[in-house]
Amino acid sequence: MAKNVKFFRKGSLTRSILLKIGAWIALAVLVAAGISYSKISELIQAASLQQLERYVNERAQQENEVFALAERQHQHLRSELLHRLLETDNVPPNRFNELFVRQSDDVVRNRPNRFEAGRQSCLFMPLVNATPERQRQAVIFSDFITQYGNAMQDLFENTYLITPENTMVMYWKSSPNWCENTSADYNVTSEEQFILSDNVHNPRRESMWTGIHYDATADRWLVSVITPIDVNGKHIASLGYDINLNSLLNRTTKPHIDGSHNIVFQQDGGVIAHSNWMGQFNKRLGDFQAQAQGDKRLKRIFQQIKKTPNLELINDYQDSQYLAPAKIAATNWYFVVVLPKSIFHAAAWEAIQYVLLFGIFAILSVLAMLYWIMNQQITQPLQSFMMATRRIGEGRFDIYLDDTRKDELGHLASSFNAMALIMENRETELVNYATELQAHASELIRAKEVAEEANLTKSQFIANMSHELRTPLNAIIGYSELLQEDVIDLGNDELLADLQKIHISGKHLLSLINDVLDISKIEAGKMEVFPEHFSVSEVLRDAVNTVHPLVDKNKNKLITQFMGDLGDVFNDMVKTRQILLNLMSNACKFTHEGTITLCAEREQQWLKLSVYDTGIGMTAEQQEKLFKAFTQADASTTRKFGGTGLGLVITKRFAEMMGGSVEVISELGKGSAFIVRLPVHLEQTNENLTSKTFGSLEADTVPLVENNRILVIDDDPTVRELFHNYLSKLGYEVEVAPNGEEGLRLARLLKPSAITLDVMMPDMDGWMVLSTLKADKELSHIPVIMVSMVENRQQGYSLGASEYLVKPIEREQLSRVLAKYRTSKVNDTVMVVEDDPTTLQMMATILRKAGWEVCKAENGRIALEKLPNCQPDLILLDLMMPEMDGFQFVARLREHLEWRKIPVVVLTAKDVTNEDRIRLHHLVQNVFQKGAYDRERLLSEIHELISVSRTENGCGLGI
Repeated sequence: MAKNVKFFRKGSLTRSILLKIGAWIALAVLVAAGISYSKISELIQAASLQQLERYVNERAQQENEVFALAERQHQHLRSELLHRLLETDNVPPNRFNELFVRQSDDVVRNRPNRFEAGRQSCLFMPLVNATPERQRQAVIFSDFITQYGNAMQDLFENTYLITPENTMVMYWKSSPNWCENTSADYNVTSEEQFILSDNVHNPRRESMWTGIHYDATADRWLVSVITPIDVNGKHIASLGYDINLNSLLNRTTKPHIDGSHNIVFQQDGGVIAHSNWMGQFNKRLGDFQAQAQGDKRLKRIFQQIKKTPNLELINDYQDSQYLAPAKIAATNWYFVVVLPKSIFHAAAWEAIQYVLLFGIFAILSVLAMLYWIMNQQITQPLQSFMMATRRIGEGRFDIYLDDTRKDELGHLASSFNAMALIMENRETELVNYATELQAHASELIRAKEVAEEANLTKSQFIANMSHELRTPLNAIIGYSELLQEDVIDLGNDELLADLQKIHISGKHLLSLINDVLDISKIEAGKMEVFPEHFSVSEVLRDAVNTVHPLVDKNKNKLITQFMGDLGDVFNDMVKTRQILLNLMSNACKFTHEGTITLCAEREQQWLKLSVYDTGIGMTAEQQEKLFKAFTQADASTTRKFGGTGLGLVITKRFAEMMGGSVEVISELGKGSAFIVRLPVHLEQTNENLTSKTFGSLEADTVPLVENNRILVIDDDPTVRELFHNYLSKLGYEVEVAPNGEEGLRLARLLKPSAITLDVMMPDMDGWMVLSTLKADKELSHIPVIMVSMVENRQQGYSLGASEYLVKPIEREQLSRVLAKYRTSKVNDTVMVVEDDPTTLQMMATILRKAGWEVCKAENGRIALEKLPNCQPDLILLDLMMPEMDGFQFVARLREHLEWRKIPVVVLTAKDVTNEDRIRLHHLVQNVFQKGAYDRERLLSEIHELISVSRTENGCGLGI
């Protein structure tokens, strides 16, 4: 049994089959239970609703009979009373004085010695009304009410007559002394019972029902029926019954079906009875309106009943209940039974539980029987197969399974035995093959090691050759530029032409070396992409200006087609420019006296650059070899046009690294078209993408010490001399150091404006010098421009370099880089207007460290007060401030002529809406969101705005 149990664990076939069978049976039981539940619920609902309708109608008829009897009695009593009133001699002369007496409060009441409480009616009549005729009527009324009130005491709470003269005659067995206890100022005619019987409220002169009311004397809920008594068209009295509603309320509070409840509504929505709310009715003394209560369900019930003219059974879907209404005709009341639908479901669920219990028992019985069968017929044979399989896995083939069974498992055992024999033979063969493969693997490993060593040697060779070639080229190109300037000054045109050829040849040779180095780095996987934000139009203009001499050389015509606003993109600007130059240079080289067209357009998230030419074109075979390194279309093309065949290869590799593609379309003799697509925004997910780019340094405006001294650290004397000549002519004072130690000493001594630092130097290389400079608090702020034969920008930036230039360095390039770190004024002033003290102090600290003078103001009003004495070059402004906000401040600032040209940069935590931007339009230069900008961008913006402002005001001209 223990062996079989483990086959019932998770993953076993027995367990899987039993679970599936059990699931299907359970599903069938559930479906059957669901159908049964639905049918039982429908049957219970139908039977209950029929029973409910009968019950409601019977109850309404019973209640209506009580009120109808009262109305019928009134008609009989009115006839009898009118007959007695019209008789003239039916009252003895002294009868009034015998029965009644004037009491101390001037109210006529029953004589105490003649009044039999509980058997006789009582009289309440103010003395002012006691005329002879009224005295006669009082005697008739008293005898009449005593007779009939005593007869009706079991049906009605009391019987009474009210006259317009405020007289009341009443028989009330449970409160016989009501007249005696009533105060003299009591106004009987103000009660609803009398008002309903006057000519205004009852023009038809019929019996009418009052609303329910709670009588404190009787401590009961009552409703009254009132009938006017008219003699010769004059209203002389009103006959009334008070009907005790306690029995009605008691019947209403007892539900006919468990879970239901009863409600009785008046015609106007007043609630007479409610099974669950009798306590609230007692507190409100009958003034309980369904329409005015906070209970929305009660209000909806009344509204649905009012909307159902035939008072049919109402299916209330919203509250999931049935409403069974009926009308008590005599009083126009609604008797309603509310039956929740959950009653049917509960009853159905109670019945269906037996179905579920039987289903569970059936499932367990079937599963137990199936488990026994499967264990005998499937589990035990499979166990034998598993043990045999395990032995084969261990390399033991001496097995034999019982194949005497005639079913599928017997055939499987026979096949398994045959397979074991075959595998035993294969195992012997595999051992022999493995020995041979191991020998081949050893040879492959040795070959791989030789290939890797050769590849390393190749990379080292290319790097060394690049270094050795660029070193003299650096001097050739640099000195040729200097000599050209000297020759121009001397006016020697012959030498100028030769020097220009030397310079062009040096640049050409440098381009070839760069191509070889680039393709080597690409193949080695070491080429990096440096994305940055740049203007597409500016890059296109630079490429066009650069390639124009090549266009003119072969008498070609250059056409540019720039579609729409090309805007800015975020990608590698240098590689984009190189792609354009490679394609346009090729087009110029292979086209003579033709047309070259440069097209650019944006296609959603892509930048499309196309170069078309009308040159020699290519065949399909030539296009197949187009992007292979060191290969041109064919040997004749190489002899005629020259070139290394690397330009298009590099172009294609660069485009792919930048997330784009290159497409070529060409026809022999008609020309070629190269189409490049680059993403507008390059996602920096590749590990080769550096986190800091060359272009982003243009925003780095960390100020220098105000001097023009440049320190050049380089072990190559030619480079030192060349930089000295370059920079001296640019107006800088140049100091040179031949090694890292001397460079550090001069840096501490001279505190230069900037340092150019070679990377590859003996003893102490450039990385060590850079780390030492950035670790020194007195020197860490000095910008360091790394100069190297080898491009490794990422390492330079990570160690704190401000720029990274690759030799050979052009004078214009070096001049442009140094100009970024040269300031024209020591004490530029920035006013910060901010109401938050912490933010104000933080901004002041950042700006002072960046070399600006700071003037602080806590709000717009204080800023306006300080402006005459502060005179800032730029204002940093918060929008949301007390006293005077940023909008008001800008408006006031622009009112003064002398302050209008001060640049204003808004720095705010407020979400700037379109309306805000409209208000600020033409009043501020830029808007930064607090927490959404970086320090370098802000400082760059300040520096640029101050420079522009000074130039516009004449400061750039020395005024």
